[in-house]
Amino acid sequence: MKKSLMTLFIMCTTFMGFSQSIKEPEFIGAVVAIKNDTSCLPTTKAFGELRSGTSWKYNSWNAISLYVDGNTSECQLPAGTNQFIVRVGNNNNDPNAVLTIFRFDKKRNQRMAVLTLDNSGTIMASKTISDYKIMFEGAKYGESSYIIQANLKPGEYGIVITQPDGVIGDHPIVSCFTVL
Repeated sequence: MKKSLMTLFIMCTTFMGFSQSIKEPEFIGAVVAIKNDTSCLPTTKAFGELRSGTSWKYNSWNAISLYVDGNTSECQLPAGTNQFIVRVGNNNNDPNAVLTIFRFDKKRNQRMAVLTLDNSGTIMASKTISDYKIMFEGAKYGESSYIIQANLKPGEYGIVITQPDGVIGDHPIVSCFTVL
């Protein structure tokens, strides 16, 4: 409890410091990374593709995965705590309900994250996979944006804005970045 209160205090004071110097992104769906000097770096947008098929790794006959073309993103960030400003249509919802940060696995010339598993016919139950989802802290920012913060290890990542009901669309725009 003490740790989460301290994290909230640090986030609020950090977020307030940015309120004067960084404008919200111009368009809904835009995601920018905040660099240490309080300048912004736009993430690399890519079309995502949802595919269903077998996941041998998770013993699932019908897994749904998110694929993005390419091995890496042009947007590169240091490992550790990273902050992003995400422009949305309405920032009255909990940011964890409308935003998801995914950690991708590299697979050939693509990046991939497993979203759901169907283990029907096995001893495992069907579930939504959380191995690829990254927890983050978030707060309202400006008129219609969120500022989010996550501690990230080296790898490939993407941020997806979900539909109001929490569902990812068939061909989502994924804001991609690489953590070095």
